[in-house]
Amino acid sequence: MIALVRLCATALAAGLAPVAAADSADGGLCPENPSRLQRAMCADPELKETRDRMNARMAAVKRALSDRGAAQLAAGQQAWLTRTHRLCDERTDSSQPDLDERSRSCLALRYDLRSGELAHFIPKIGPYQFLYVTRFEDRGSVSADIGYLQIDSPLTAATERWNEQMAGWSLDACGAKVEDAEIDLSIDLSVTFAEPRFISATCAAEWRPKLLFHGGASDVKHSNRWLLSERELEAADLFDPATDWKGALQRAALRHLVEDESDVDWAEVVAKQAGDPAYWSILRQGLLIQFDYGNTYSFATAEIPWSDLRPYLVSPLPLALRLD
Repeated sequence: MIALVRLCATALAAGLAPVAAADSADGGLCPENPSRLQRAMCADPELKETRDRMNARMAAVKRALSDRGAAQLAAGQQAWLTRTHRLCDERTDSSQPDLDERSRSCLALRYDLRSGELAHFIPKIGPYQFLYVTRFEDRGSVSADIGYLQIDSPLTAATERWNEQMAGWSLDACGAKVEDAEIDLSIDLSVTFAEPRFISATCAAEWRPKLLFHGGASDVKHSNRWLLSERELEAADLFDPATDWKGALQRAALRHLVEDESDVDWAEVVAKQAGDPAYWSILRQGLLIQFDYGNTYSFATAEIPWSDLRPYLVSPLPLALRLD
């Protein structure tokens, strides 16, 4: 097993403080002293439209962020550019002035995809403005693409600590048991629900043998965290222990599950996992339970409306959930 702390410790420190990054009027693509690849790219008129579109989107996203968030975004973009240029430079002779068609097509596609991704980098969830921070690491046997949400301009010690915890969790592969081998690793941390004192997050890890699009495995972990007390949600925070809340979850989950694995004993899986908050994502409208049934690349989910669970909830509820 590997711990990505050894792979990404320096990136964690960079992610928690303002980071200076190369940034020019052309979004870092055409600096004053360009490399040979950058010079060839910047002279290519066919790339100008997609490059300009990505730069405009990048500028719009930066304007919505604090100075600290903008610095984090710029650092992530610079890392993305470095990796993209390396992946797309197919020239056997790096001194040749022009890009070949494969390199040009690769760059155009990746610029266009990145432009679309940037539009989703600053979600507003509950009271918080988030920023999607990206890291790209190539060290040893592991190539890692890491993305995780951070609260932009955290105003309290509690939100600052949440940022630190989620960054550390993501950079440690969400605690997934990743085999130490030649792999491409992808980490994605998202937020499903947020209130001033509580955030529900999901961290997904996928890994596969290098340069292959099949094989490999995945893992999903959940964090439902009370910010002030710095503890994870317990079932008793939401469900009245005097009721048959666990049985209600099991019955509802079995109704919602799609039995796409005929050899799975769903009753056994649900009995073990439905009542465990480690498998929960909190949504405004319902409880999402993600069941791990042993398949290396699949999870089964059941979303149960809070309205169906109303008789089993504590009163008053500590969270503003949709009960109607």
